[in-house]
Amino acid sequence: MKKRFVCIVLTVVLAALLLSACGGPKLVPPREEIPTQILGTVLQEFVYTDTNGYYIPAARRVARTDDPTALMRRLCNDEPNLRFLAETGLHAPLPQGFDVSAAVNAGEAVIDIKGDWSTLTDAQERTLVRCVVGTGLMLPGADSVRLTFNGTRVLHLTHGTNVNGPFRNMSLNVDTSQYDDVGRGTPVILYFGAPESDLLVPVSRFLQNPPTLQVAISQLCRGPSNNSALNSLFPEGTVIRYCELVDGVATVDFSSEFVSAMGQDDGGMQCIRSIMLTCAQFQNVDRVHLRVEGEALEAMDWNMAAVTFANEFGE
Repeated sequence: MKKRFVCIVLTVVLAALLLSACGGPKLVPPREEIPTQILGTVLQEFVYTDTNGYYIPAARRVARTDDPTALMRRLCNDEPNLRFLAETGLHAPLPQGFDVSAAVNAGEAVIDIKGDWSTLTDAQERTLVRCVVGTGLMLPGADSVRLTFNGTRVLHLTHGTNVNGPFRNMSLNVDTSQYDDVGRGTPVILYFGAPESDLLVPVSRFLQNPPTLQVAISQLCRGPSNNSALNSLFPEGTVIRYCELVDGVATVDFSSEFVSAMGQDDGGMQCIRSIMLTCAQFQNVDRVHLRVEGEALEAMDWNMAAVTFANEFGE
């Protein structure tokens, strides 16, 4: 797999990261406005699925373009995308024979999906809509998404999927293990390891009350739900000793078990990145300290200015 992850270093690009223990999170997955430029290319995030059916955000390096249709066609299962799909093991949500077009006006992305919907299963239908909406919300300038199908607005698709937008957020990989009332609960976005790869998977875990920073990290340490195939990136038994925010500096202190994460093959970087991405839905933090039993570990102090991508791929 030709893939590389963003390294977290002293000046890691992370914005809107951590909030005090009394704040509430935004209700959309963290994303950035794609400031990275290398020889006329930018990083743009798309939503695919893996072999286990989990929704995977993938930042691909693409040619800089103002054409949202060209970006949305990265979700097609056709020749221009086959190499990327083969190398990553990801699956495109638009089956062969389907096409997509898009335009962004006044903050709304209007996306038209063309194809024979009668050929799709219930699962394919739901996956297609979730990936298209999730990707559309990450188009430059888009704050909401409205869908049309073969040029026509409809309320429900063949298998009953509700497509009566506009959509202003899209929860990926919903987890109701803590609170099953999605309509009244509040999601906190956590990042776990994919079962058959080194990808990070965002999970929207619904809680009864709006989560604080400490609650979010505690839920991250708790790991995936029992019926999930995802992997916790924390050593077993890791808990938070305390979490506080003072003068823009957030300090998260873990129990001694956290040290063994540094002995993982990647030096604990995936575990640390899961912390940063989980915290990215909170705001008002300039710097974060990670500690163990009150003692700072080497290279556990970062300035943060913008959000990083969960999974970054080269082209």
